[in-house]
Amino acid sequence: MEYLEKGDLLKYLDHSRTPLSENETKEITFQILEGLDMMHQNKFAHRDLEPQNILIQSHPPSQWWVKLADFGISKRIEEASGGSTLHGTLGYIAPELWKLTARGSPGRPFQI
Repeated sequence: MEYLEKGDLLKYLDHSRTPLSENETKEITFQILEGLDMMHQNKFAHRDLEPQNILIQSHPPSQWWVKLADFGISKRIEEASGGSTLHGTLGYIAPELWKLTARGSPGRPFQI
């Protein structure tokens, strides 16, 4: 894995003096969704998406470029279905998953 000296999104947001603009937020979200789409097209689920797992390649004054990281608990989608084990990081897990009920599309966009 390459070293990205800019750090992760959580550290950037914690140390930034100004909030992200709407356009910056859209760009970062779009790049995250592109990465997740590529994973899903290849039948993988990340299962631990959080700001610490979004690494920054570059940011203004140039342009935003983020990358997904920490695939430690990712699984092939066929392997990830079913089961009663809760995966992810507290605070970033969809509320319905806490009840260990049916898991499906409602929880997927929660982390974004």
